[in-house]
Amino acid sequence: MFKITILFCSTLFIISCNNKAQVQNNPIETTSTITAEPENKPLALENTDLSKLSDYERDLMLIRIRKDINFKTSLESPLIESDKPDFTGLNYYPPDESYKVLADINFTHHEKAEFKTSKNGTEDYYSYAEVSFKIKGNKYKLTVYSNTPGMPRTMFIPFKDLTNGKETYNAGRFIETQIPTSKVLELDFNQAYNPYCHYNFNYSCPLVPDVNNLNIEIKAGEKILAGHEH
Repeated sequence: MFKITILFCSTLFIISCNNKAQVQNNPIETTSTITAEPENKPLALENTDLSKLSDYERDLMLIRIRKDINFKTSLESPLIESDKPDFTGLNYYPPDESYKVLADINFTHHEKAEFKTSKNGTEDYYSYAEVSFKIKGNKYKLTVYSNTPGMPRTMFIPFKDLTNGKETYNAGRFIETQIPTSKVLELDFNQAYNPYCHYNFNYSCPLVPDVNNLNIEIKAGEKILAGHEH
């Protein structure tokens, strides 16, 4: 049986296991226990029995742990400094592999698209492709963008869905993914994340274009963080 515990001790964190866990072919070794001071709060991830998780769920959990640690400790964290002491982790839907879908991708001409921003400005993006997929038996389509007219390194997929303003950020969420080598893309909504302006008004974020509004609840990925319900 595996158990994993994450503690914040000022800027120190540990992963402690009572056995080895294999995650992406990298073993996590047992570590000695470090006790957090009473006022420190554990990450918003309770002790988890890794033996009951699929490889996918375990990998996703480690991705989320790393992101939470970066939000808590990194100088590049979008959190304002006054929010960091009480930060115990981002708010996520549980992993759900039904929201990890195979999408047909149709590469298009790099047409310029002017995105509005949260600061009432504009940013230039370029439509790069369209992806078509099914969720719960229904067909959907999203436009994929890049921030350069040339060959991008990653694809940017902003989207809105029917959870916005209720369980997820009202301005929508983003997915970034690598460019596939074939015409099929693995689109994982469990990786959907909030733009930084959800956590800090000082950021200017592109707003999701109307063409990428999905008429479905996407109950996967990041949710609203308590205290940031704007």
